[in-house]
Amino acid sequence: MASGATFHDPLTMNFRRQTARLIELLPSDSPYSSDLRNARSHSELLQLLSILLAIPAYTATIASLFRPLLFDLCARWLHDGQQRKEKFEALCFLIEVHPELFP
Repeated sequence: MASGATFHDPLTMNFRRQTARLIELLPSDSPYSSDLRNARSHSELLQLLSILLAIPAYTATIASLFRPLLFDLCARWLHDGQQRKEKFEALCFLIEVHPELFP
């Protein structure tokens, strides 16, 4: 591990707190706010975050708030062939600021 790098255990992440922070940053009329609030499981929440990560307006915010899960969120894109262009653009941006995704 590079010197100065910090390891965050994704299993210790406080999903409610991070999701609440994300909801605060979304526009009040965003349909995603209710989807995030109504996620019934961590799996459903992670799937929704993965979808939102591909939306350019939310890529940097979600990457920052959910950084320990970033690799997982990107890997979920492999199971869905939609939004290919958006996912590619998001991945290009993310690799630039999060080189740990490249390998």
